[in-house]
Amino acid sequence: ALVSANILPIYGVLYLGWDAYLLFLLFWTETIVISLYTILKIILSHRWGSVLIVPFFIAVVGVVLLVHFVFITVVILYLQQFFDFGQIHSYETIGHQFLTIMPGILVLVFSHGVSFFVNYIKRHENNNHTASDYTKTVLHRIVIMHTAILMFSFLGPLFPSIIFLTCLMTVKIIFEIRAHKNEHSITLIRN
Repeated sequence: ALVSANILPIYGVLYLGWDAYLLFLLFWTETIVISLYTILKIILSHRWGSVLIVPFFIAVVGVVLLVHFVFITVVILYLQQFFDFGQIHSYETIGHQFLTIMPGILVLVFSHGVSFFVNYIKRHENNNHTASDYTKTVLHRIVIMHTAILMFSFLGPLFPSIIFLTCLMTVKIIFEIRAHKNEHSITLIRN
């Protein structure tokens, strides 16, 4: 499910004309999807304690997501100096942008839902993690994404956009697989 969820954006770039802004918007939306599943994990594992933990998590992740969105917008504006590499659209068209990437969003919801069910419910990962662990996982993911986006921001102007975006997605798939294996192998070792 993890690889297939990341192949759809490659298809979007190659065949549906998705630009860098739409791709990065999808990355940003994936962080929201992961955060929602994280909230569910916190609620299920901390029950009454989640009444205090969840609002704090939402506040922290909300601020990080805002900064992340601004960062993505700045990166796209930087890349537009070199070539037509996605457009920052007006607020009137933001709904259209989300509709454009909706198949990708739905696949991400499904993929992360499968991971939630298989790893959290079926393998009982809820027995081994604290709310702090969950928060660190989400924030670690954002740091990795920012690093990848920065790296490709400097390399992007050197390549045609289609090659750049395909390489970006390939690197993201590799990072996602490694992070997923590391996260769940630690859980298996603790058991």
